[in-house]
Amino acid sequence: MLSEPECRVLSSVFDTLLMDFDPKDAVIYLESAGLLTEDLAEKIESKATRLERLRELLRIYRRRATDCELLISYFEFAGQEHIANSLRTDLEHVLDGYGAPDVVPRFPHHLRLRKLLAGGVPRGFQHVKRENMQMCVAKMLRERADLDSFFVVLHGIAGSGKSSLAAAVFAEVPDLLGNYFEYVIWLRDSSTEPSRVRYLFADLLLML
Repeated sequence: MLSEPECRVLSSVFDTLLMDFDPKDAVIYLESAGLLTEDLAEKIESKATRLERLRELLRIYRRRATDCELLISYFEFAGQEHIANSLRTDLEHVLDGYGAPDVVPRFPHHLRLRKLLAGGVPRGFQHVKRENMQMCVAKMLRERADLDSFFVVLHGIAGSGKSSLAAAVFAEVPDLLGNYFEYVIWLRDSSTEPSRVRYLFADLLLML
């Protein structure tokens, strides 16, 4: 599995990869190198769009690779030196202690808010900002973004601001929506009895 700085390097070149690279071209190379199994290769190739193929490849690469050298070697092999050099330069900055490069958000602020509104995410007009907690939650989400499924549970007594914190993370941390997640669906669960859980799943089906 790649380290968090290496994952951020991959995220920083996402738009370049989307413009100049189709993962279908790299499947045979990565499969022969042992990174991809036949099933994983078919999973990438079965995606309908380049965006979906790229997201799937990066998700698999982050989980199965130990560094970015194999990906860099492919771009050198394919004659895409500008991508290889960009990756290598950003990685050298990380190793030299300058930190991972800033990730440019894919969605501008107004589009991000529109997507959150479409997903039913509440807007916190007045709330106490807890930046350290937001960054902690954002870090956990980034680390788990490549998993098929996961839970991040926010503990706290009723009225402590868990909902405001969750909503603020996606509204105020610019790289989560777009770079790591395509959309957010907000479900309200005020059930106090097990018999009412079915309403939660009914809402989920309606929103999907």
